[in-house]
Amino acid sequence: MPINQNFSAQLMGTLLLAGFAGKTYAVECTDYAKRSVAQQEQNVFNLCGFRGSNWSNDFQRWNRECQSMSSKDVQSRLTMRDRFLSNCPTLNYAGVGRNRQNKLSLALLRATEKQDIRLVETLIKEGANLAVQPPWLLSSPLYIATIKNDLKLARLLVKHGAKPYFLAKGEESLLSLLIKQKDTNYAFLEFLLQNKANPNVAANGKEAEFPIAIAAMMGDFRAVSLLLAYKADPNRYIGRPAIQMAVEQDHYPIVRILIKNGANPNLGMDGKVCFGTMALDLAFRNARDRVIDLLLDNHALSSRECKAQK
Repeated sequence: MPINQNFSAQLMGTLLLAGFAGKTYAVECTDYAKRSVAQQEQNVFNLCGFRGSNWSNDFQRWNRECQSMSSKDVQSRLTMRDRFLSNCPTLNYAGVGRNRQNKLSLALLRATEKQDIRLVETLIKEGANLAVQPPWLLSSPLYIATIKNDLKLARLLVKHGAKPYFLAKGEESLLSLLIKQKDTNYAFLEFLLQNKANPNVAANGKEAEFPIAIAAMMGDFRAVSLLLAYKADPNRYIGRPAIQMAVEQDHYPIVRILIKNGANPNLGMDGKVCFGTMALDLAFRNARDRVIDLLLDNHALSSRECKAQK
């Protein structure tokens, strides 16, 4: 009997120890999961860009994984990630606040500036909202991708919610940005137009020239044609109308397509008819007969004729 009692006591002690060990292990797994999520946040917000099975912010996943790991493996995994993270920069998010979405928006903008498409993908996966433009963010990721002339990156951003027709305050038309570049990326230009970039918007919150006038000034017939195909108004301008830009360069194909799409040859300064220098005046000074004849056939007037009509 004493032997049985002694055995029972030993068994009870073993079970109690196992219970305590189990509780300790549960606490260890909770800590492991929390630290793993924190490491992924550091990975994301310092733009390290590490990817793979060792990087996730899924708390439940880390907690489950821990159940089948030894304490040594748990510590080894955490130490390994810390070693990788020690080589990353520490970025400043002062002024952004504690809101995670705001931090993701700023991180996404920085990743776009680096043209790091894998990092952009990671941030999108983490929940960066491309459909919203925080008012404190000076530029949108799509605006930066356009400046960088990075069509692949722009496609990714639009696929995940970026809107080519939306401009942050102070931003110029994405179409204008492309047309101003030395070698226009027509595939990029058409991609933006296909995704509802508005060819009749010049900028948001600042004075800027309209895309159609810029394209004509650049003598870029293909850009002019694309803009007109997507309903650009040839009579929208700030400085001088597109038709005057084309006439001054003796660019017959652009003059012709502008007139075909409703360009008024008698528009002058400030969007007014018969005010200031006329397209026909420029044609007499700079263009050959076929441009002059085209204008005359479409009721173009010289500035002298305009004055005579008043």
